[in-house]
Amino acid sequence: MKYFWNTGATLKGISVDKEGVYNLKIKDDKNCLSKSTSFEVFVKSIPPIPDVNIEGAFQLSALPKSAFFKSVF
Repeated sequence: MKYFWNTGATLKGISVDKEGVYNLKIKDDKNCLSKSTSFEVFVKSIPPIPDVNIEGAFQLSALPKSAFFKSVF
């Protein structure tokens, strides 16, 4: 199988850091090309961590940016 992304990538999967629509076509071993499949990517940022003043021991955790994927047909 060969993979063709509209970014120019030719890997099975890609990593993206921008919102947008990403298209993929796949060519099989018999040289048949699939229809384009589109994936719309939304990036949601987590708000900054507030300053916290606490006496004694505590633990503060933060999560990284989240990406939500939605297939567009």
